[in-house]
Amino acid sequence: MLEYARTAAGVAAVALVCLVAALEGSDWRWRRALDGMLWSTAVLAVARAGMVGWGSATTPRPWDSPAFYTVARSAVVEGSFYDPDTLRTVFDTTNGYFPDDWLAEIGYWYPPPSILTIYPAGHFSASTGLIVHHALQGTILIVAIALLGRWFPIVDGARAYAAASVVVLSLQPTIDAIHLGQIVFGSMLAIVVAVRLVSARPALAGVALGIGTLFKPLVIIVALLWAAIGRPRVFLGALVALAGSAAVTAAMFGVGVYSDFIRFGPSDRSAQLSLNPVIQSLNGQLRRFLDQPPDSQGAMSSILHPPTMVASFIVLLVTLAVLVHARGRASDIETVGLTLTASLLLYPNTLVSTLSLIAVPIAIVLHRARDPRSSMGAASLLAIGTVALTGGIVAPFFGLLFLWVASIVVVLRELAPLERADSSSLGGHWRRSTGARQEATSVGHVGR
Repeated sequence: MLEYARTAAGVAAVALVCLVAALEGSDWRWRRALDGMLWSTAVLAVARAGMVGWGSATTPRPWDSPAFYTVARSAVVEGSFYDPDTLRTVFDTTNGYFPDDWLAEIGYWYPPPSILTIYPAGHFSASTGLIVHHALQGTILIVAIALLGRWFPIVDGARAYAAASVVVLSLQPTIDAIHLGQIVFGSMLAIVVAVRLVSARPALAGVALGIGTLFKPLVIIVALLWAAIGRPRVFLGALVALAGSAAVTAAMFGVGVYSDFIRFGPSDRSAQLSLNPVIQSLNGQLRRFLDQPPDSQGAMSSILHPPTMVASFIVLLVTLAVLVHARGRASDIETVGLTLTASLLLYPNTLVSTLSLIAVPIAIVLHRARDPRSSMGAASLLAIGTVALTGGIVAPFFGLLFLWVASIVVVLRELAPLERADSSSLGGHWRRSTGARQEATSVGHVGR
């Protein structure tokens, strides 16, 4: 019942944003009342998110913040943060402050430079460190929402910030990320910055994506897809950022941290994690549907799954085909939804909370719908449908899949007027050429 209630609330909130955007510039007498409702909804959404965040910061949850704090504390105290024995020893020093559920699957699965994203919390006691961790992630989320509202406004004026807040915070995966103390919002901020910069300064956009990869490694797939369609400097910028962060990590903890990652990182993960409902990637969904856990332990065993490999190849092929078809004609803003959703589908460890990233393409599609050549109705359907499908009534994976398909439609729809114009131009050129030839022939006959 809770899933239905929160899904209905999210749908209603986003529908309100779409209605306010659709009536932008009209003199409808109720528009001012709708603006008041938008602000009220934004305040409620922010208050809800704040309450969830404060609750998780002061009352430890079983997952994921205990893992992030223990790893950060281990990095500060021990200079090592992959060895399960070291992590268990550090965890025991918290004297039971955290629930011990995490000990059943103890480990750290992120690449070594990711420690830089959680390191500050490790300098404090468990209770204070947890608050610091949530405060840092909350600050990053606030900045991401503010920049989304400023650079890609759905409506005019200060209401753009209210609209962006409603869109981001109405997604249940965003609330789940806040509840768990996840670090996905750094990736969200990086993607917003990258979309803003990619056309004019692709290398800096790549640097932003490289930094975003520290929070969630799937972001590097976005850089790869952009590079594949003629933006190689995006990927090069990402590599520069990753190389710099790798060097800083090695300077702080020694190069041995990389051998620890190879030994105790994803290769040490339980095979059963692929069947956990929290995994919402193609890999996780297909393995659960087919009831096919990996044959052995580790990330590679999880990835090397024939049905997943076939499905991933299809997603990648379709995505690249559409992006290549759109290259040079569709803007980078129009393709961000497709690149991001494809990355989320392909990355094997996409979590429910990671799907909060789809708030960015939803907001951008609604922003683009302000153009008279676009359809606010279609954009509203995309936004409302995605929020509804990720609310928890069905597996959020279907919301991601829906948005991927919708993003393909968005790109092709934007190209349609250009293709008609090209066709008309070619037709006119052919008619002019034919007329000129006929005229020349007629003159020739008269001369003879």
